Amino acid sequence: MFICFSFLVLSCSNQDSDARIKALETKIENLNTNSSNNVLSNSDNSKSNNGLNKINQRLNSLESSLKKMEKSIADLSKKQTNKKPSKPSGPWKRDYTYKTSVGNSYYQGPKDAKVVITEWSDYF
Repeated sequence: MFICFSFLVLSCSNQDSDARIKALETKIENLNTNSSNNVLSNSDNSKSNNGLNKINQRLNSLESSLKKMEKSIADLSKKQTNKKPSKPSGPWKRDYTYKTSVGNSYYQGPKDAKVVITEWSDYF
């Protein structure tokens, strides 16, 4: 029992533990300052810079192609709004008779009529 009590007293000495705590705190501070200054080692840093450069290049190329597409869409819309409808190739032929064959279709009236109306359906 005496041995356990002396061990407990020795392990709880404040002077030794205070020194250890201060030493650990300084080590932690050193690690924090080193990690904030050098987040990555040189090889990791160069790899991440290469990766970032590739991403930036890809982003720049995507932005430039997006600008080109926006410009081409704007040009197309301008062309469509400024485009006038085409004029007919000639005057309307009022007295022209269009010949179509009636064939075996059902119709009423004379065969040589100016207007022939035909009924047609798929479902007879």
